[in-house]
Amino acid sequence: MITDIIKLKEPRVNSPNSFNILLHVTILFIILSLFFRFYISNVTSSAVNKEIDHIIGTSIKNSSGKLDQIKLKIDSYKQVKNDLMSQYETTNDFNKKTELKNKISEVKNIMNNLKILIPQFNESFNNKIIDENTINNLTNTINNNFSYDYYVKLFSNEDETRKQINNSLFFYINIINSLLIITLILFGFYLHKTNLMEIDEMKLIFLENILTFIFVGVVEYLFFTKVALNFIPAPPSTIYTSFVNSLNKHIKL
Repeated sequence: MITDIIKLKEPRVNSPNSFNILLHVTILFIILSLFFRFYISNVTSSAVNKEIDHIIGTSIKNSSGKLDQIKLKIDSYKQVKNDLMSQYETTNDFNKKTELKNKISEVKNIMNNLKILIPQFNESFNNKIIDENTINNLTNTINNNFSYDYYVKLFSNEDETRKQINNSLFFYINIINSLLIITLILFGFYLHKTNLMEIDEMKLIFLENILTFIFVGVVEYLFFTKVALNFIPAPPSTIYTSFVNSLNKHIKL
């Protein structure tokens, strides 16, 4: 009698609930991993590629205007440099000369940064503006001797670093899926052998989970494709404007 009372007071594991939770976690992780591997990864890659194409297209479209601004800045800094040089040559004050020398050095650094952006201002051309015919001839020479198809094919190949990282990620996902499935099978076998659950009871729980995930999966898929994908977390021009703002800060446009 005392033994029976002790057994009744001992905490008992609810076998159906434990099996149900483990089965639920296993199915959920498998569905999420498959959804990520065959859908989410492709969607995100496509979104990033489209954004980069947009940035490059916008940059090229606006490049002519930016180049004109840079040319005007170079001309204005040339005038500033010439004024500072004149002051440097006429003054006899040592401190003033040092101050002017530092300012001239700063202006030269700014001009050099600007000249990098426009090859025709490079020192190798003795700061002379290349005429339009020279630029056109140079462009035609590059186009005739440059194999675009070769480089398109070269950079279209899978990046090895990206490939290794992604393969490693999918490998560990597969490992976790395998461990969950093996654990579920062993746990179910244990429950059956110890008469804690019947096969029919396991089948019922399995069927309930499958039906639940079918309906939940449909709702989540529709929500993701019809709602989440239409949300724009940041303006498409964020990367481009960030690049331009950073460039302006460094070259003081």
